[in-house]
Amino acid sequence: MTVSNRFDRVAKGGSVIDEHVGQRLRSRREMIGMSKQNLARNVSLSSEDISRIEDGVSRPKAELLSHFASLLGCPVSSFFEGAEIAVEKASLANNVFPLKS
Repeated sequence: MTVSNRFDRVAKGGSVIDEHVGQRLRSRREMIGMSKQNLARNVSLSSEDISRIEDGVSRPKAELLSHFASLLGCPVSSFFEGAEIAVEKASLANNVFPLKS
């Protein structure tokens, strides 16, 4: 898989979930004391690519998320913990109310 196929650029501003996943990735990386450059080197990306993912501007594909989780010593699901709350907060802030199933 080429580097450019490991993540997708998202629409301007990204989504709430993209931003949430990026924040969780950054938080975990910083918690274990790993530099952005070290993470980038381990997944064959640039530190700018990592910044775009952490800022919610690029969306990592499942395989890359799995690699991040392995390197950071956490389950993939940890990147999504609390995403429902982030979506609800954004919906309330924008006066958009998600449908409940």
